[in-house]
Amino acid sequence: MIPFDITFGFLAGVLLAFAAKKHLKQTEIFFNKYIYLTLIWVGVIFAPSTMLFQYTWTAWNTMYVVDPATLSPYFIIVVCSSLVIATMLGFMFAHHLIRKGKESIVPACIIALGIFLVLFLFLTPDRSFHVGTYSEWLAGNATPILNATGFLINAVVVGAVDTLSLLYLLFRFFSEK
Repeated sequence: MIPFDITFGFLAGVLLAFAAKKHLKQTEIFFNKYIYLTLIWVGVIFAPSTMLFQYTWTAWNTMYVVDPATLSPYFIIVVCSSLVIATMLGFMFAHHLIRKGKESIVPACIIALGIFLVLFLFLTPDRSFHVGTYSEWLAGNATPILNATGFLINAVVVGAVDTLSLLYLLFRFFSEK
């Protein structure tokens, strides 16, 4: 789901910068290994994994807001680029706060973004937890996620890869001396 993924990307960027805060206090925004590793994570793992859903379950990923048949074939590039940009903006936002000595604001931002993501899911259950084509969703015949085995397997595998790789980077950034 595009809005969820873009917000999650921003949150991941904030988390990764906060995890590297002791190293980022004296580094330039664009010239440090932490932003490069974040860019590699979003470009090699997170964005491609979300593109699987954009390509395979386009109606669900666009939250049934628009008929996928009306989308340009280049729309996937716009979505992928948006994920990378959102993650980098999250990192740069947190890095900026850390460099300005306002790192105490970052945990509040992390909590607010987390709450937003949870609320987003609970406020859009018909769009978030049902999978189908655009016409199936309009007719009220989209399959609940728990009954969509192929989708569920992909979501679990992709979610695990994204989460475990993010946790690895967070741990690595936090534990570096």
